[in-house]
Amino acid sequence: MNIWQKSFLVFALVASAVLAMFPPQMTPNREVMFLLFTYDFPVDWLRLFLWFTAIILVAGLGIAVNKAEHQ
Repeated sequence: MNIWQKSFLVFALVASAVLAMFPPQMTPNREVMFLLFTYDFPVDWLRLFLWFTAIILVAGLGIAVNKAEHQ
């Protein structure tokens, strides 16, 4: 792995950890807020899935593109 691939991998790990700690939650006034996971509001699972999918997509594309360019 080159430095760019490692950078994208670290980005994915940090972004996933932050998203796991602050999942999107539905608050009483019908808003979606990114609150600490210890709050008792229900998690918005669709938005959480879409965020994880976007993180994986960006990191995967970054790793793949840099692999092809630096071989």
